[in-house]
Amino acid sequence: AHLDLYRQLHLLDCVLHRVRTRGRAALLVVHDVNLAARYCDHALLLNGDASVLHGPMREVLDERSIERAFRHPVTRLAGPAGPHFVPT
Repeated sequence: AHLDLYRQLHLLDCVLHRVRTRGRAALLVVHDVNLAARYCDHALLLNGDASVLHGPMREVLDERSIERAFRHPVTRLAGPAGPHFVPT
């Protein structure tokens, strides 16, 4: 928590590289949908105590589901590391 952008990405790159080279899985709990979009294969999107959607990232993270979870409109942008969502 409270890491600058460089350290967030560096830490997740290191952890997930180590996990994947050992043939293991990792559970990542984040509030930043852009980090989830970049690093996760599957997601459970929550709104309070209720599940909004779960499954593969391409099915879970879209504008409609994020807007339902965070109660705010977003725009999806294409980025070199995958989709990026910004509030609108």
